[in-house]
Amino acid sequence: MRMATPAELDARFTELEAIVEKLPEGSHAEIAQGLFLMSPSPAQKHQITKLELCRLLADVASRTGGWRFLSEVEIRSAAHRSRLIPDVSAWKAADSPDIEENPIESRPPFWVAEVLSPTTEPYDRGVKAAAYAAIGVAWMWLVDPKKRTVEVFENAAGAMTPRAELSAFDPLDAPPFGDLVAGVARLFPY
Repeated sequence: MRMATPAELDARFTELEAIVEKLPEGSHAEIAQGLFLMSPSPAQKHQITKLELCRLLADVASRTGGWRFLSEVEIRSAAHRSRLIPDVSAWKAADSPDIEENPIESRPPFWVAEVLSPTTEPYDRGVKAAAYAAIGVAWMWLVDPKKRTVEVFENAAGAMTPRAELSAFDPLDAPPFGDLVAGVARLFPY
């Protein structure tokens, strides 16, 4: 079987982006290193966990002023054939993209979090994590509502490398934010 050329892969990425652009607003379609995925709306546990994470991070932003957090914003890298929608992403305030930029292509987030669901977990752990590493995201959290854990990954030499796994009994003290003055259990109030 013949391998596709870089030009063919670029053309396919362009075709996939055209499909994404034609979808109705609110559709959850992503491309990670040329792989297309459309996912359904998340379940209640996923949504509650993401909301609790956003509330916690809003506290961080108001205390420090050093971060800009966004929920479900599109991140694009044509060089890596990726157009991703992290559940939550963050930039250091000094490196934040222009507020009008959509999708964001000028700079990758410093940190992203994905709240895992059964339908997207293999994608989030696999090709999507690899795409985040390739585009230069420094830190990634995988938040698991079922296991009630937070896994922390650091981009080391272009690969997301595990650094910590925090359980519901642990304090939420993890890079890049340090001690968030809350326990991991706060993310799972159900």
